[in-house]
Amino acid sequence: MPVSTAHTEFAALVNRVTALLPDFASDRMLPADTAVLLSDEIGHTVDIDMEPGGHAVITSWLPDGTQRSATLTRPTPDAVVDAINTATKAYDDADPARAFLSRVVAAINGPHTVAWKDRAATIDWSVPTGGCGSLRISRTTVGVGTRAMANLAFMDLPSAAAVPVLKAALSVQDGGADDTVQRLAAAAPTAELLSVLERGATAHTEFSADTVHASVVPGRNGQSATVHITVAAWLRLDSVVSAINATRA
Repeated sequence: MPVSTAHTEFAALVNRVTALLPDFASDRMLPADTAVLLSDEIGHTVDIDMEPGGHAVITSWLPDGTQRSATLTRPTPDAVVDAINTATKAYDDADPARAFLSRVVAAINGPHTVAWKDRAATIDWSVPTGGCGSLRISRTTVGVGTRAMANLAFMDLPSAAAVPVLKAALSVQDGGADDTVQRLAAAAPTAELLSVLERGATAHTEFSADTVHASVVPGRNGQSATVHITVAAWLRLDSVVSAINATRA
């Protein structure tokens, strides 16, 4: 089959597949290409390679880099889409970020939004006691495996929720520190925040401990002060769930 004809047919196949899977985008195809890489914002990556004889090899990768392949003897658009859906399901089943996300959504147990961008998920939700939370989950390679990593932020928390959230964020950070050291690290900034809130914040106040930063915004026109808390560190699932649960205290 002439290269130009093979490319024309392959380009038509890719166009049909991406129309059926609008979340996937293809890399740039050159005029003679009979292979293309498709990817989406979640992190799914699939290679479609049309071989001589009209067979297609669908190659995909799991989050830990493990490669999977499937050969289609009749690569119709529907068959390619089915192969890609099988590959993405295998990816999702093995994805630590997806598992992390599911547990966090269960802990929130309320209205929320999830958006994937650049292989990371951002979850935003309203805190029952006031304010809102935001969590970004991505992936990182540790040794020969892959794990989820998360950054957490709370905005406009009332003081009643801010103190237990700060305590939870400080006391269960990832890193393997001794429990006594963690308790000491948590005590000082939590006490400082409590003192500021009890006095009644009259000016913008900020303080940090390790990778946790908190700022108190004084209330206006009789409104109570609110607190922003951000954690610029990797967090384990238990630390995120503890912080979410603390907003209900």
